Amino acid sequence: MSDRLSFEEAERIYGHLIDNANTEDEDFEELWHDFLVVAIRYANIRANWRMISRQERMDTDDARTACHDSVISHLNAVTRCMEMNGWDTAWRNELGRDERLHRKRIGDFACYLAYVYGLNAR
Repeated sequence: MSDRLSFEEAERIYGHLIDNANTEDEDFEELWHDFLVVAIRYANIRANWRMISRQERMDTDDARTACHDSVISHLNAVTRCMEMNGWDTAWRNELGRDERLHRKRIGDFACYLAYVYGLNAR
């Protein structure tokens, strides 16, 4: 499994996640919303990363890392909710469960979701 997540993989993983979740379940809905908030925040930080100076990167690196950690933590909560409800979480296996090995893939997934939700907001 590559540490990069392709657009096609992200699309497939997202589709599997949404198809197997009861999106009307209140607990899932709240956890999903919280995950999206941090995913979009992280995607914004990452989108700006190459446009800021080296000094600005050094000054904000801890905040970026903390936001990425929060993305992973919130995604883990979504996964646990789905598992507790007996919903299929094979999508998480495809994305990657090891937070150290698959950190970049999870960050890429957050950026993909920010893209999708941004386009769907029209």
